[in-house]
Amino acid sequence: MSTILHTVMLLISMIFTPTPPQDWSWIEINHSPGPGIRICAGMAYDSESGVIVLHGGYDGSSASGETWIFDCRSNGWRRMSCAAAPRGRLGQGFVYDEIRDRCVMFFGTDGHLYFNDTWEYDFNSNTWTQLHPGTLPSPRCKGGAAFDTESRQIIFFGGYGADEVNLSETWTFNLQQNTWVDRTTDKAPPPRKRNPLSYDEDDDRVVMFGGWLEGNQVLGDTWTYDFNSNTWSEIHTGTSPAPRARFGTAYDPETRNVLISHGFQEREADLDDTWEFSVENGEWRRLDTEGLSMPARHCFQMAYDVLNQRVVAQGGAAEIAFDCGTWVLEESGK
Repeated sequence: MSTILHTVMLLISMIFTPTPPQDWSWIEINHSPGPGIRICAGMAYDSESGVIVLHGGYDGSSASGETWIFDCRSNGWRRMSCAAAPRGRLGQGFVYDEIRDRCVMFFGTDGHLYFNDTWEYDFNSNTWTQLHPGTLPSPRCKGGAAFDTESRQIIFFGGYGADEVNLSETWTFNLQQNTWVDRTTDKAPPPRKRNPLSYDEDDDRVVMFGGWLEGNQVLGDTWTYDFNSNTWSEIHTGTSPAPRARFGTAYDPETRNVLISHGFQEREADLDDTWEFSVENGEWRRLDTEGLSMPARHCFQMAYDVLNQRVVAQGGAAEIAFDCGTWVLEESGK
């Protein structure tokens, strides 16, 4: 009798015990019109205006030169008509300079030509302005870029040159002096492309994970870059994401962690997992996003929306199909 009663009580507890909330949830935002098909575009969050700026990318037929704005308050996209704008491109570097309240765009390719120009976009006046630095890197695309707010420098690493060779150069752009500086060192990470960067403002470090070597080989290493000492340091962690390239990355100031999500693995396999990295602890942790999730994809755009404390992702591709949607990743219960 006691055994039967114990079994009944156990079943009751299983039925009525609430399921613990998931860490994060992906939610699709169905607002149109929007950028539509878009891969390998530049995208950054403008904290002064509470909008996300998107430029360029491959639109399914060619390299686009369009500029789009995502309003983080209304969850709506709006195409901006600019009198003068950079040439259409994909694989460009794109960051937001919160000191000067400008988005900065540089490098990229239209599929035929490689660029080494530098532009800035002012959302308030809806104007693009070409900058003319005295020293320029060679034309390149598909590298990693981040804005170091402590040093007021743009950090760019890697990429793919016009000679079709992966690069291991480190370049920084001083916005006040309008100058690119080659800060390549002997102890740099291996050459790679499609290696997004994020800046951890609390620990004053740029974080890089993975990327693409020659051929079809992807990397799974973790590095940090300190601008002040001009040093790259490889971080050896016990648990880490699977090797990948073409993924999204963003810095979450609430958790003080760098996020990476989805991406491309070897043998044409796309991923759908999301991870966070703590520079302070040197550890990776996979986020629990069970349930509805953004389908596996690569070459999408991702930025952190500080206003709503969430990640915004747009576009991308999965195997042979393109995706036009906009998704947000937020902590459950918000």
